[in-house]
Amino acid sequence: MKEFLIKDIFDIQKEQAYKYIGLFDQQGNKVIPFNSNATSSNERLKEIETRLCSAGLADGFYNICCKNALKGGAADNYMIKKGENLGESITANIPIVQTLPPDLLSYAQALKLNVDVERMKLENSALKKEIEQLNKQLIENQTLLSEEEENAAPGMLENAKTFLSEAMGFIAPLLDKHFELKEKQLGLQAVQIQHRLDNRTKRPSPEQGPTKEKNLTESFVMSYKDDPEVYEKLATFYNEAISREQFYESVKNWNSEIFNNLLEWKQN
Repeated sequence: MKEFLIKDIFDIQKEQAYKYIGLFDQQGNKVIPFNSNATSSNERLKEIETRLCSAGLADGFYNICCKNALKGGAADNYMIKKGENLGESITANIPIVQTLPPDLLSYAQALKLNVDVERMKLENSALKKEIEQLNKQLIENQTLLSEEEENAAPGMLENAKTFLSEAMGFIAPLLDKHFELKEKQLGLQAVQIQHRLDNRTKRPSPEQGPTKEKNLTESFVMSYKDDPEVYEKLATFYNEAISREQFYESVKNWNSEIFNNLLEWKQN
């Protein structure tokens, strides 16, 4: 418990302005009772100072008790030491409160509490070191991950560019070759059909009956020469058909609109 000098109490009283002040020994016995309403607390404090300085009051520890309500209310106690050579510690003059649990005051219980406190201190220290180590490891892992991402990103981009470049080197020639062969195939079919038409037109006899019908069919196929997809399909139907009716039926089943065009072509 903190010790105060009498001059400290005067300073405290200026701040707190207690209404009632009394002096008591360590056993709670009244030395100077609280002032009444007829006496001010400041006058009672001066009286307490005089008594503490008196040679008639035994050396020891005393409490200056300060309150704002005479009955009830909390009291503030300030311990004052009278005399210089008491020969005993402060705690020796403070009675032990007997309401405390008996085992709390035993030596074995006190030793156990001290052991528990030291164990907790060691555990706390170990946990702090472990947390510090984990934080360091976390920072190192984050730094390493950031470096790996920075180093990996350009490499992945370059690999992707290289792959696309090499892939286009193979794909482009294959596409060119495919279209070239397709173009040659269509050109060959066009030449074959044109050759047949030329042979038909060279004949001196007028075109009548099946011959005229055949030439009309071939000219209809040739009319789609600018549309490779339709032209190739019609040429296939024409080359595979064993009769005019089979050709008409194939066109009708494939595309009704082109079949109608065929009928109009035939009538014209």
